[in-house]
Amino acid sequence: MDSSLIEAVEKIRRYPGDGDSAVEDALFEVHTTAALEGLAAAEHLMRPVLIWERVLRPAAVEAEARLGRPIHKGAACYNTALCAFLMHDFDGAYQYLMDAYEEDRRLGAGAFGLLIGKHNLSRKFLIEPLLGTMGPRWTADYSLATGRDLDAVELTSLIEWLAQRPTDAFVTITELHRVWRAADKVPPNQATRLIVFRSLADLLVNLESAIRRFQGSAGTGQLYARLTAILSVDGRVKGAFDRLVASWPGRDESSGALNNAIADAVRAFGAASTESERAGIVCFACYRLRNSLLHLNEESLDVYMNLDLGVRMAGWALAAYRIVRHCEDETLAGLR
Repeated sequence: MDSSLIEAVEKIRRYPGDGDSAVEDALFEVHTTAALEGLAAAEHLMRPVLIWERVLRPAAVEAEARLGRPIHKGAACYNTALCAFLMHDFDGAYQYLMDAYEEDRRLGAGAFGLLIGKHNLSRKFLIEPLLGTMGPRWTADYSLATGRDLDAVELTSLIEWLAQRPTDAFVTITELHRVWRAADKVPPNQATRLIVFRSLADLLVNLESAIRRFQGSAGTGQLYARLTAILSVDGRVKGAFDRLVASWPGRDESSGALNNAIADAVRAFGAASTESERAGIVCFACYRLRNSLLHLNEESLDVYMNLDLGVRMAGWALAAYRIVRHCEDETLAGLR
């Protein structure tokens, strides 16, 4: 153990327990330094995780037992979560992130800043790189269907809205990153297509989760019934949705029916002249994919075999989150 770690452990062990959360975060400053070094060079990302698990966490647990109260460990948990996330250990990242979330909640805060881009590290490593790579593939459709530009402010705001249920925020940012990493691989292969396909499935499950959260006890039924209820506030959006539902009502869940329904939706999107019509088309595609995606052999689906189509549908799922938020915010009528 190097001298800086020995000194950190001794500070934790001697800590008298009379500081605020900033003072207690400073007890783990050596971990912040290691995390920043790791984030600057990917090969060092594992070191902060090991420092936390093997050295600093045990020291903090010992100090808490001595003090008879918790020490605020949010900074170290945030740092470890981000390092795990960038190593694509999403399960580990989520566990550490929830540790940090509970640390903040214990202090009466509800911030979910690491994920939603309100933390300088998350903005630098999670939000901006994602948009820098995937923005050119998603921005046009997103704007055409939502009336919003897909920039860092918009994505941060959307993830913050989802973070009212923290799991929804985590699933969204994780799956968007998985799509990015798979789409970035050249040449694509069976694995990259499968990753995008499964990520799309999770984004669609998360869409229904977000709807159920804001509908609460007022909503009933599955995704179709819930979308029908929330879109009914705007006849233009609902009309575009209903026209495609009438053509592909969902009783046929064969791969051919789904392929044709999505192809029709893509053609209709290209021919549409208003944001409201495109919003209805996007919601239809998400409904049909959600109803069928988890029940079919992947290789028979265009959205699986065509990587670009899968990536595009992931962008549509993101746009559907904003459309649902428009419904909750009562701003759906503001679409052209």
